[in-house]
Amino acid sequence: MARVDWHSGLNDQQLAAVTAPDGPVLVLAGAGSGKTRVITYRVAYLISERRVLPQQIMLATFTNKAARSMLKRCEEVIGRTARDVTGGTFHHIANLLLRRYAKALGYQSNFTILDESDARSMMKVCRTESGIDTKTIAFPSDRVLTAIASAIVNTNTDLETLLARRYPHLYERRDDIERVLITYHERKLASNQMDFDDLLVNLYKLLSDHPRIRLGLARRFQHVLVDEYQDVNHLQAAIVRELFRGEADLDAETLALEPDEPGNLAPITLADYDDDGLAPPRDAGAVDEPEKKPEPEMPRSPSIAERVGLTGRGLFVVGDDAQSIYSFRGADYTNIRTFPDAFADAHVFKLETNYRSVPQILTLANGILDEADPLFRKELRPVKPGTDERPLLLACRDAEEQAEFVAEQAIRLREEADMSWDDIAILYRAHNNRLEVELEFAQRNIPFIVRGGLRFFEQAHIKDLVSFLIVLANNRDELAWQRMLSLLNRVGPKTIAGVLNKMRGATDEEGGALGRFINNGVADSVRGQAKQPMVELRDFLRELHSHVETTPPAELIKRIVDERYRGYMELKWENWQQRLEDLEQLQVFAGRFESLVGFLTDIGLNGSFSGSQLSDSYSDEDRAEGAVTLSTIHQAKGLEWKAVFVICVHDDVIPHRLAQFDPHGEEEEQRLLYVAVTRAEELLYMSYPVETKTRDFQRIINKPSRFLDGRARQGFDEAMLEWD
Repeated sequence: MARVDWHSGLNDQQLAAVTAPDGPVLVLAGAGSGKTRVITYRVAYLISERRVLPQQIMLATFTNKAARSMLKRCEEVIGRTARDVTGGTFHHIANLLLRRYAKALGYQSNFTILDESDARSMMKVCRTESGIDTKTIAFPSDRVLTAIASAIVNTNTDLETLLARRYPHLYERRDDIERVLITYHERKLASNQMDFDDLLVNLYKLLSDHPRIRLGLARRFQHVLVDEYQDVNHLQAAIVRELFRGEADLDAETLALEPDEPGNLAPITLADYDDDGLAPPRDAGAVDEPEKKPEPEMPRSPSIAERVGLTGRGLFVVGDDAQSIYSFRGADYTNIRTFPDAFADAHVFKLETNYRSVPQILTLANGILDEADPLFRKELRPVKPGTDERPLLLACRDAEEQAEFVAEQAIRLREEADMSWDDIAILYRAHNNRLEVELEFAQRNIPFIVRGGLRFFEQAHIKDLVSFLIVLANNRDELAWQRMLSLLNRVGPKTIAGVLNKMRGATDEEGGALGRFINNGVADSVRGQAKQPMVELRDFLRELHSHVETTPPAELIKRIVDERYRGYMELKWENWQQRLEDLEQLQVFAGRFESLVGFLTDIGLNGSFSGSQLSDSYSDEDRAEGAVTLSTIHQAKGLEWKAVFVICVHDDVIPHRLAQFDPHGEEEEQRLLYVAVTRAEELLYMSYPVETKTRDFQRIINKPSRFLDGRARQGFDEAMLEWD
């Protein structure tokens, strides 16, 4: 193994963290400070300098891509020996260990893992088995039920509290929901199946309820390293604590027993990841039959203390409390904040040298979190030289003017600053903030991609809503009819096909397909349980159609949402509130148009919309110069661009208006703005519309985000937009 020059590859703060003594170590890694390099070099240091066997090291990450990247970089530093490090996501590591010890929990070692689709299918069956007749009562979809089951596990919340906080419209159904979830868990165990949440739950049970197994695993994994520790949930943090404490708290009788060691446990290594960073399918189907084919016993290696004179175990976690923005997924930033209290004699290191951004951007970033806890506060220091341009906060008249500015500036950067489209990103708090920018880019033929999501008019709820409008404007569009009818409860494909067949060939004298549907008995001809919802739709369309010529499209959208679609969303999607905000933004946009045909023509030009499909006016493929990235701030974490535009930086958006109902909500919103700002390498533009409208067309005068007050105000210039 070649010697590594640690000083040449690391700055002083990084070197101090990498060479930290054993025991619990917390590395607070500021944005752009090289945290991946530190955790990679720590693994290399343990193997090459401390002589720790790679098989005794566990590296837990949050994505398979991150695990693959770190293992590969570690191999570049110290060679092929790094391949024997066990590295992967918490779920993949849990799968590896549970294969060995499944029987201790009542499972067989060949248990199968339910992916999201499988879990939803099983939930649908359990809903029926629990006696819930969805044909007679409104009940949450299998998608919502699996989201509820997962949230209970990941947020450590009971069902009643979760429903009251996130799903108040389902609170009265809590007993029925509880019955379905109990059936779901019983069926999984009986079928020898686990979903992704079960992997973590069962690994924790294995460690907490079986001391001999915990002792064996603790001795096998002498060093545990965790990336992005600010994002761990309560279960992941508990698993880390159980692995690290090893022999602690065990009584003399248990310690006298021979630990149940994992034997020849094959690590998850670099070879286990394909080019996309995905674990191979063999994980879910691996079978271990120790009774028929005993595993050879792994020779006990000398302890670290015996080999290099060091005592204790190693726990090395890296993260940034200032970038904890995923509480809605169950991430609990108090795990990183309380680390020094939870682990006695913990060593805390800070990484504050920023390699990403110019000084002007870091001045603003430091100011945003100026009042952070002194123990955790990081004053980012730049490596890059300064520039002539400071971050800019621009007040625009409205969202349309904001979009025009972003488009004009993006074009200028490409033409005058020698940037490609790939160098530019537009960041926003929520997807509904981007509508005007997306439309402006489409009109100017600026290529763009939406990271982690669909373009605005590609989203299912937008297409659902627009299908109603298309039926009113062009009632011969069968794709729009099909999509609209499919939203009805108790109406299946066979019924829809029958209705469409009866409307074909409708004459203009009848009023076309819509006239035949609402006046000539098509809905009444439907039989069985589908008849009532079909008749209700007929009555709704009849009333709407009678006023369609004189009703503005915005009012049509409002009525469709309030009278038909909101209830559907609440039962269909776990994130219905976000989708409702999208529809409200669509309604505001529709307020520009006096006629329905004009509105549909405009969105058609921007998206070639039909009842079931929406395609872009240009292809995302084979673009020689790339594309501008449109992304929520959450999706942008960990990425960087030369120029970043953060739009809608005003109160009620950042912080979001719902943050006031969460005791820690506003703090997380502040961290969200910090994450957005620190994505920029060279140029940062923040903007907000001075005036916005509500879905009821009330004017709201906006103020810049309160997070830009105080010391942060010294870090940017302000301007009002004025066109020549």
